[in-house]
Amino acid sequence: MLARIARDRGASVTGDLAGADAVIVNSCAVTGRAARDVRKIVGRARRAAPGCVVVVTGCLVEVEDPATWDGLGVDARIGVADKMQAVDEALRRIAPRAARTGVRGAAAPPVAVFRPAVKVQEGCTVGCSYCIVPRTRGPERSVPAGDVVREIRAAGAVHEVVLTGTHLGAWGRDLSPPAGLTALVERVLDARAVRRLRLSSIEPWGVERGLVELVRGRTTGLCPHLHVPLQSGSPSIHSAMGRPGSPEDWRGIVEEVTGGRRTVTVGTDVIAGFPGEGPAEWRETLRMIERAPVSLLHVFSFSPRPGTRAVRLPGRVPEAEIKRRVAALIEIGRRKKAEALARRVGRELEVIVESERGGAVRGTSEGYHRVVVPDAPAGIRGRAIRAVACDVEDDHLVARHVEVLA
Repeated sequence: MLARIARDRGASVTGDLAGADAVIVNSCAVTGRAARDVRKIVGRARRAAPGCVVVVTGCLVEVEDPATWDGLGVDARIGVADKMQAVDEALRRIAPRAARTGVRGAAAPPVAVFRPAVKVQEGCTVGCSYCIVPRTRGPERSVPAGDVVREIRAAGAVHEVVLTGTHLGAWGRDLSPPAGLTALVERVLDARAVRRLRLSSIEPWGVERGLVELVRGRTTGLCPHLHVPLQSGSPSIHSAMGRPGSPEDWRGIVEEVTGGRRTVTVGTDVIAGFPGEGPAEWRETLRMIERAPVSLLHVFSFSPRPGTRAVRLPGRVPEAEIKRRVAALIEIGRRKKAEALARRVGRELEVIVESERGGAVRGTSEGYHRVVVPDAPAGIRGRAIRAVACDVEDDHLVARHVEVLA
């Protein structure tokens, strides 16, 4: 979104940090590690381009000590509520320098985005014990369905759009009259605003029954892919995390969405080493992940975030043990992904082409798998193609090109 605003303002978006006149850092404050990463990025920008304007926006701005940003040489801080003004602030600060020195936007070509994200919801009021998001992003606010459709159409000639939100499953609850995410998805599909619609992460308590039916039963328009975070398969740790529902609720959703005739890819998030996670609780999570029909696993090590309730919880797990558990979960994730990819060999895929390297095109299938197509024609970045999966290499499918669809 920020990149698109920059291009709309006539700026060039570049991957060359040293050649940039302005760097905008969209920060995250979910974990202590994420906050450290943001500070490292700011420092890297300052070293690579000492004279550039650095603007930081996003969640970390809301909770970090202003003196920290001053010490890092940040020129401007833009909170979450005003995030979309970050580009204008950067350009405003560049203008006087440009007038004096003739500095212009970086000459690199704009970054192409073939699967843009459209944010339809902001804020969360759940308050998981490890999460600082409710403090940084405030209460739940939804973008009306009509505005969402217009935003998708404004994305231009793209074949896939991803609906995102802080708590995507809460979309519509604050509208008048209230609505649900299923209604929004149906509205976008009925409007034929984009060839392929994908949903980003949805918490279990936000997955409506109608949405399950859509994902597992819809044959066109909606990607057969759902990402539903678990975080812990132990009932006691799940409760200590302050998450609504239970691990069994999560398992029921995952089994139901994968129980139809359509092959649905399910991903999840797991946090290893939450305070109080002893060997028994750890084994409960392992068993839950092993038995569940998930094939995409995002693994996080617990990182205490100042300002959250989890910081004060007893039973801290040693760092070395957390690393061991993370490694074990990653290995399970690799195996389950490889098994899922092998089951897709011989099947037709619809692939959005995102890059061309070494004589092969690369992209993403409707089931959210990386695909390499060695025999596809050149010059089709951004196009949708049909291909047949014929092999598995590393963490992706290798496919044979059939035809260009759009």
